[in-house]
Amino acid sequence: MQRTWLALAFFVAGCPGPDNGTAQPDLTAPSGDDMATATSGAPDLATPTAPNGGTMEVIGTPMSWSGGASFYTGMVPTNSPQCTYTSVGACTAAHCTIGTADGGTTSAPYTLVSAGNVAVAVGSMAPIAFAVQPGNFYVAPGSNAQPLFSGGETLTFTTSGSVAPASTTTVQAPAPPTLTTPAQAPPYTLSRASDFAFAWTGGGPGVFTVSVQTNPGSITPGTPFGSVRCNFAIANGSGVIPSAALSVLPTGSAMVSFGVSNQTVNVIGDWALAATAVTYPKTPAGQPIGGGQATIN
Repeated sequence: MQRTWLALAFFVAGCPGPDNGTAQPDLTAPSGDDMATATSGAPDLATPTAPNGGTMEVIGTPMSWSGGASFYTGMVPTNSPQCTYTSVGACTAAHCTIGTADGGTTSAPYTLVSAGNVAVAVGSMAPIAFAVQPGNFYVAPGSNAQPLFSGGETLTFTTSGSVAPASTTTVQAPAPPTLTTPAQAPPYTLSRASDFAFAWTGGGPGVFTVSVQTNPGSITPGTPFGSVRCNFAIANGSGVIPSAALSVLPTGSAMVSFGVSNQTVNVIGDWALAATAVTYPKTPAGQPIGGGQATIN
């Protein structure tokens, strides 16, 4: 649980579960909703510009929202020792195997620390406090029935300061784009020998991300699994996961996920504090879509 919100600031092999507008994403899973990588046009938090950092994030749909934050000293591991990573265009593919032990020894340990009181405000609304949890991470109260933003609003994250400094960081909430390709509803079928194309209209500002994560067939050590994650400027309107990236993945069941993220990084001394707002695209009929089940052939 301690690493839940650290995972949001760094590329990992996971991807968010689908969202149909009636349920919040699973924020207790180590799945990177944050879209910032070197190919996204946003700051690359996998190679931070300061030795200490933090991430503050909210995830919104037209019917719900959730969020969290964490702050740390030291360097967080960005790659798993069980994976081999390949960059293909705007995508990073990870081919992994289940190991005999969870994780691995890191040469650069990190420590979660307090930032005092953490809150987010939308426009001129009163700030909404995040609740600190055991282990020094923070969770927003969220809502299953009320959205936090619709797009275009200014979100202001504040910390009162403790080990991590006092700060005020603003970011513009992205509006959901309309996903036009793939036109069919999930489940999807992907071929490792063919590109996977997708397109959207409107939305933003920020980065459009498509993730594909395979489901391991068992938990036996040596079982393969993997993921592909691609980030594109929202203004592009379209993108492709190349077959060269999909070919890294094993065949079988998988999950495809879509998301849009906008991020601001506030550097204060030797701290890099990231504020991120995430939403999901919508179908031409106006329904939110976060992705769905898939089969990789």
